[in-house]
Amino acid sequence: MSFDPTRCCLSPATLLRSTCASTLAQLPRLRRRPLLGSLTVGKVCMSDARNSRDVVWRRSSELQTVEWCTLVEGAGENVVEGLILGAVSGLPLRIEYRIVCHSNWQTSKVEVRQQHGRNGSRLELARNADGAWARDERPMPTLGGCVDVDLGFSPSTNTLPIRRLALGIGQSETIDAAWVLFPDLQVRALPQTYTRLSDESYRYASGNFTAELTVDAAGLVIDYWAWHRIGAMT
Repeated sequence: MSFDPTRCCLSPATLLRSTCASTLAQLPRLRRRPLLGSLTVGKVCMSDARNSRDVVWRRSSELQTVEWCTLVEGAGENVVEGLILGAVSGLPLRIEYRIVCHSNWQTSKVEVRQQHGRNGSRLELARNADGAWARDERPMPTLGGCVDVDLGFSPSTNTLPIRRLALGIGQSETIDAAWVLFPDLQVRALPQTYTRLSDESYRYASGNFTAELTVDAAGLVIDYWAWHRIGAMT
């Protein structure tokens, strides 16, 4: 996730804890049926998966959310999918996402559905074998050279370059990512640098923003900027 303070002029809102708890209890249904539009989730058969892990993050900043994320590592592809619940300017917010990566962690497909109050929006990105990106089947040459997607509203996508680059301690690498901005779901290329500080910690830098993040053995964020893990299961 990349933070752009000029994009986050949202007033604080308090999550309805009882509502979130009730909804989160039903989140495993996300892998059985789409909840918004035609979002296709759960294509990786669990019998083919090598590993599956679920985490829940709470974001405490000008935008307050609770997020359930599932990482499924399959024999031929890896899938990251999640559901975010919160409130912006007093209106309920719901975001669903699904990211499909090849076994080498290069992004191949991204689906996002967002609903804020009564207003809904969607995003579909695809990256082909030649590295060319398209949005809703329309070419996006501005994303040339990007290998990873970066959802600006979730720490889930930090996992992708962390797993793909497999940096050694003390190593650093700068990449270009297809950055999905919140709330308009515009996409642009964003240079960002990852430096591995220890077995479980990295430094992320992009523009004037720098932050350290800790991750688990699967590369999923434990703590990063305003996100804090509050639950996990395997």
